[in-house]
Amino acid sequence: MAMNFNVRCRNHDYHSRCIYMVTILEQEGLPPLMQLTGRHVNGKLEPVHYVQPLGKVVYDRIDAFFRQHPEVKVLTRAVMPDHIHLELFVTERTEWHLGQYIAAFTHSCNDALKSYLEAGTGPGGTAFWTDLRIHIVAQKRTAIFKEGYNDRIAYRVGAKDAFYRYIKDNPYRYVIRKMHPEFFGNTLDLKIGDKWLQLYGNFLLLDSPVKEYVQISSKPEKRRDLSQRVATWREAIRQQGVLVSPFISKEERQYRDEAVNGGAGMIIVVNYAFGKRFKPYKSLFELCEQGRLLLVSTAAHENQDAPMKREEALGMNEIARQIAALQPGEARPLLRKRPKKQNDGSPELKAPGQDHPA
Repeated sequence: MAMNFNVRCRNHDYHSRCIYMVTILEQEGLPPLMQLTGRHVNGKLEPVHYVQPLGKVVYDRIDAFFRQHPEVKVLTRAVMPDHIHLELFVTERTEWHLGQYIAAFTHSCNDALKSYLEAGTGPGGTAFWTDLRIHIVAQKRTAIFKEGYNDRIAYRVGAKDAFYRYIKDNPYRYVIRKMHPEFFGNTLDLKIGDKWLQLYGNFLLLDSPVKEYVQISSKPEKRRDLSQRVATWREAIRQQGVLVSPFISKEERQYRDEAVNGGAGMIIVVNYAFGKRFKPYKSLFELCEQGRLLLVSTAAHENQDAPMKREEALGMNEIARQIAALQPGEARPLLRKRPKKQNDGSPELKAPGQDHPA
């Protein structure tokens, strides 16, 4: 899912004591920082990490740079093939803006890169750095990372742990995408409370650490904090988080459209079943292709145009509220592998990351 890397929160003091999740992208055309593959252990998929030479440089610089700046603690980190995630705790008010720390860190990575290129050797051996020097001279760039970064701010209770789980599970999600693309083009099932729901789209949006439930009542007494909630939704969009809602009213759909235009993700609760050949209509299909949409169905109707009753709308909103409250890694959907029935009449299901039943 695309992220904004040059937009900051207008109302936040980036010099203050705070916890952030920061994402930084590797320059295109460079060797990967990390190689990730998967293996099945006791029926479950586990990621296997192979740190690459540039990844070793980045790991070393993370340790060295933040040792020099003890006012910023690294709570957790993940070096991925083409980006890194850092959960940072700014422990006191600082003279530097968060962006100055990130810029200084990336520059230190670039300085290390230049040193190894000049020496002609480093992590991975002489051959790697000789080949990389030829490649970098041709590309006319000596930077590991792109300019800019994305930041997510821990405003809420539980955000720190949500960031931690999201970063720790990042390799698992990457491997799932690579090894099991079928999970992203088939209907899956998810149990919320005592209800089984159908899913279509990017189920990994369920693991987003920034999910906001969107619901706007027509009753005046329930609209008193609307401006505050709107600010929260717009901040989630800026952070490239996920808005969760049936988006039933015209007013709610306004924020759905803002999420679309702002590059954020969406989990939309619908009431129609996903048939065998189901594909969302064009605009939603494009969002699915971009990994920015998950449709969650109560499967109450076969027809997409079926009228919606008030009780049904209330139920859909409650499902959206519960989904928004899920912590990263808490929900694990099940894939409908085959249409045949098991002995108890239920569809045969498979959890992503698990082997199919024999």
